Amino acid sequence: LLYSGGRLSTGEGSGPEDGYVVLVDAGSSGSRVHVFRVGWREGEELPQIHLPGLKRKVEPGLSSFAERPSEAGESLRELVEFASDAVPAHLRSSTPFIVCGTAGMRMLPERVALEILGAVEGFVRRTSGFDVRARVISGTEEGVYGWVSVNYLSRRLVGMDRSHLGLLTAAEVGGASFQVTFQHDAAAGVDHGLVRLRVGG
Repeated sequence: LLYSGGRLSTGEGSGPEDGYVVLVDAGSSGSRVHVFRVGWREGEELPQIHLPGLKRKVEPGLSSFAERPSEAGESLRELVEFASDAVPAHLRSSTPFIVCGTAGMRMLPERVALEILGAVEGFVRRTSGFDVRARVISGTEEGVYGWVSVNYLSRRLVGMDRSHLGLLTAAEVGGASFQVTFQHDAAAGVDHGLVRLRVGG
């Protein structure tokens, strides 16, 4: 979902089905980087994410730079260096470095949020060479990503070995937001707030 550009490449001399993804959860109280190694098994639609991923957190959150957005990128230096140490140098240009601003960033004026994100992208690009993309995600997206993560980790998504147990409901309490996400019962006849989702296939 977060990375939809196709299967990852590990570069010359290796197979086209392995790689890394770097994800920064830019929350209201701080930013957390997660570095995942991702592989694909022959014939499977869902990736194999090697867990646990590597992670680190810094404070304060990006939204605290509303009065000085040009400094936002530098605030992530420790996270960028951490990710750079984890991902081989020859893979960084093909490794997505995804920054997702959540509730704290959603509360800022759009112009300010864009300035902060621009500073972050510029800093990451200059100092690491990662394929960086930064944006503010909606509360709906945040809930969906959490729901997919919970059901992936529980191996309950369609095609996984525990899918017969049914899908779980996910509830997430953040510093400035709260999301509850669950599978909709079509018989209920309610269509407000629905997200149609296809994972794999």
